[in-house]
Amino acid sequence: MIISTPPLRSGQRVRHSIQLLNPTADTRPGVNFTVQAGELSFVAAIVDSGGGAVTNYSSLLQWRGTLPANGSRTIVYETEIRPCRSE
Repeated sequence: MIISTPPLRSGQRVRHSIQLLNPTADTRPGVNFTVQAGELSFVAAIVDSGGGAVTNYSSLLQWRGTLPANGSRTIVYETEIRPCRSE
Protein backbone atom coordinates (compact mmCIF):
# COMPACT_ATOMS: atom_id res chain seq x y z
CA MET A 1 0.00 0.00 0.00
CA ILE A 2 1.30 3.46 -0.90
CA ILE A 3 0.75 6.15 1.72
CA SER A 4 0.23 9.61 0.34
CA THR A 5 2.40 12.34 1.86
CA PRO A 6 1.62 16.05 2.03
CA PRO A 7 2.77 18.00 -1.04
CA LEU A 8 6.28 19.39 -0.94
CA ARG A 9 6.56 23.08 -0.15
CA SER A 10 8.87 25.74 -1.51
CA GLY A 11 12.37 25.36 -0.12
CA GLN A 12 12.01 21.69 0.84
CA ARG A 13 14.57 19.21 -0.48
CA VAL A 14 14.40 15.72 -1.91
CA ARG A 15 17.43 13.40 -1.74
CA HIS A 16 18.12 11.21 -4.78
CA SER A 17 20.52 8.25 -5.12
CA ILE A 18 21.62 6.77 -8.43
CA GLN A 19 23.58 3.53 -8.42
CA LEU A 20 25.57 2.47 -11.48
CA LEU A 21 26.56 -1.21 -11.62
CA ASN A 22 29.26 -2.89 -13.70
CA PRO A 23 28.88 -6.68 -13.45
CA THR A 24 31.72 -7.35 -15.92
CA ALA A 25 35.38 -8.07 -15.27
CA ASP A 26 36.36 -5.02 -17.33
CA THR A 27 36.75 -1.45 -16.08
CA ARG A 28 34.39 0.94 -17.89
CA PRO A 29 36.01 4.37 -18.34
CA GLY A 30 34.18 7.37 -19.77
CA VAL A 31 30.71 6.56 -18.44
CA ASN A 32 28.42 9.59 -18.30
CA PHE A 33 24.81 10.50 -17.69
CA THR A 34 22.68 13.62 -17.31
CA VAL A 35 19.65 14.09 -15.04
CA GLN A 36 17.15 16.94 -15.32
CA ALA A 37 15.83 18.28 -12.02
CA GLY A 38 12.44 19.28 -13.36
CA GLU A 39 10.51 22.44 -13.95
CA LEU A 40 9.72 23.21 -10.30
CA SER A 41 13.01 22.20 -8.68
CA PHE A 42 16.76 22.67 -9.05
CA VAL A 43 19.88 20.73 -8.08
CA ALA A 44 20.70 22.21 -4.67
CA ALA A 45 23.55 20.00 -3.43
CA ILE A 46 25.88 17.19 -4.45
CA VAL A 47 26.06 14.96 -1.37
CA ASP A 48 28.35 12.27 -2.84
CA SER A 49 29.96 12.44 -6.29
CA GLY A 50 30.50 8.68 -6.37
CA GLY A 51 34.14 9.11 -7.34
CA GLY A 52 33.32 10.91 -10.58
CA ALA A 53 33.21 14.46 -11.83
CA VAL A 54 29.86 16.16 -11.26
CA THR A 55 28.81 19.33 -13.04
CA ASN A 56 25.79 21.15 -11.64
CA TYR A 57 23.95 23.33 -14.15
CA SER A 58 21.14 24.18 -11.66
CA SER A 59 18.39 22.33 -13.51
CA LEU A 60 20.76 19.64 -14.86
CA LEU A 61 23.28 17.37 -13.19
CA GLN A 62 25.96 15.72 -15.31
CA TRP A 63 28.21 12.89 -14.08
CA ARG A 64 31.35 11.51 -15.72
CA GLY A 65 33.52 8.77 -14.33
CA THR A 66 34.84 5.23 -14.42
CA LEU A 67 33.00 2.12 -13.29
CA PRO A 68 35.38 -0.36 -11.68
CA ALA A 69 35.38 -4.00 -12.76
CA ASN A 70 32.70 -5.94 -10.85
CA GLY A 71 31.88 -2.75 -8.96
CA SER A 72 29.52 0.13 -8.62
CA ARG A 73 29.29 3.87 -8.04
CA THR A 74 26.58 5.67 -6.10
CA ILE A 75 25.85 9.32 -6.78
CA VAL A 76 23.75 11.21 -4.22
CA TYR A 77 22.30 14.66 -4.77
CA GLU A 78 19.47 16.86 -3.51
CA THR A 79 16.92 18.90 -5.41
CA GLU A 80 15.08 21.83 -3.87
CA ILE A 81 11.54 22.91 -4.67
CA ARG A 82 11.42 26.37 -6.26
CA PRO A 83 9.02 28.99 -4.90
CA CYS A 84 5.91 28.03 -6.85
CA ARG A 85 2.80 28.85 -4.83
CA SER A 86 1.47 30.81 -1.89
CA GLU A 87 1.67 29.02 1.41
